[in-house]
Amino acid sequence: MKNPQPLAIYLLVPLLVAGSLPAAAQEPTPTSVTESVPSQERKPLSLKEAVELTTSSHPMVRAAAATLEGYKNRASASDWLWLPKLSLKGFGSATPEKFGTPDQGGTNYDVWGPILTMEFSAILPVYTFGKLQAIKEMAHAGVEVGEAQKSIVRGQLELVVARAYLGIQLAATLDQIITEGEQYIVRAREYLEELRDQDSREYDDVDMLRLKVVEADIAGRRLELDRGKEMGIESLIQLTGQNRDRVSDLPKLKRFSIPEKEIHHYLHLAALNRPEMKVLAAAVKVQSGRVELEKARFYPDIFVGFFYTIAKSWVIDDQGSPFAYDPYNTWGAGGGIGFEWRFDYAERVGSLDEQRANLRSLQFQGTALLQKVELEVRDAYTSMNQQREAIRLHEIAFKAAKGWTIAKLDLYENGFAELRDFTDALKEFFTRKLSLEMAVMEYNLAAVRLAVSCGVSLDVVTEVE
Repeated sequence: MKNPQPLAIYLLVPLLVAGSLPAAAQEPTPTSVTESVPSQERKPLSLKEAVELTTSSHPMVRAAAATLEGYKNRASASDWLWLPKLSLKGFGSATPEKFGTPDQGGTNYDVWGPILTMEFSAILPVYTFGKLQAIKEMAHAGVEVGEAQKSIVRGQLELVVARAYLGIQLAATLDQIITEGEQYIVRAREYLEELRDQDSREYDDVDMLRLKVVEADIAGRRLELDRGKEMGIESLIQLTGQNRDRVSDLPKLKRFSIPEKEIHHYLHLAALNRPEMKVLAAAVKVQSGRVELEKARFYPDIFVGFFYTIAKSWVIDDQGSPFAYDPYNTWGAGGGIGFEWRFDYAERVGSLDEQRANLRSLQFQGTALLQKVELEVRDAYTSMNQQREAIRLHEIAFKAAKGWTIAKLDLYENGFAELRDFTDALKEFFTRKLSLEMAVMEYNLAAVRLAVSCGVSLDVVTEVE
């Protein structure tokens, strides 16, 4: 084949199936890929199962889950802010002996002994003008941020798994195409060898050389194809942690079944479910809480307080009179209602204005993000529809090319066509079949991108086995 352009499309396969390899190589799942797998689990993986396995155990998902756990712990702690704040202070030292009474007494520096003091206090907030409620709402909004961030990671992994999975399927399909093409080449070689053995005038050494070039080119493309498929298999093994038997023999590549719906349906799904939108909405809640907290700081904190103190020294005489000052051997307790009010209004006003500006910034970012999400949904939706039409056109062209190839081969074998006529037809056969299978894979990938851009699982958009 003088022009190997159709078969050059094979070069795309390694790129497609290796798209997720860097992440997989850097973050392999802890599951051993060499462990024995029960026979009932050796059936080929479905795309849905591959996604579930990856998103349930991948290190990126676990990292997001750990972050979410931190947000939940913070939110749980905020639910107990109404509990009293307890404080216990203690101090120990040495002091010289003190004897006598306030009127007649002295200090003996020749004798030293210990002195201990303890102070316990409890402050229970009664009314804070919304401070505690604002902190609580901010903490719980953080949980929403963590959950949405985890969904973002899951969506990214779903797209990575789909690329690797569909790439392996495409590689297997292309292998079948090569095998089918090789059958035509074998028939042509057998015919040429028969002419050569019969010492026929129709035999041409140039035709044999041309055929050898085609055979060598196809063999080289098969090597590239095998390498690309192997990369995809290793990638999917790392992502899913499954046995090689389940990953290497996947179901045949076929077009997803996708119900035809208007673009507004998917735009509505994205507005409700896109995790980036949820992250920003939760961030707005957090920032709104900061604004309310700054407002509440203009007002005092009202609380109920209680304290208990005790001091003891073994080298200082205790004073019996309640009117005598004696901080060395005493105890005391008390309680009541108090308040704390800070009057740094200049700082408070500046901080409030800053938090309000940050809130407006997040709100504008939300508008910009919604526009970006809509563009992504429209792009995936348009690509999916275009590939659907491309599949229809490629099917028509492939059927015609296949009939052309068979016809030219029959004519060549019967001496009514030249080898070049056959190779030209074979080139079109490869081109149209490859284009058809590539269109199917691109259609499926567009469906996955549409699901991810809408923030939903692939099952919501299509029916996947």
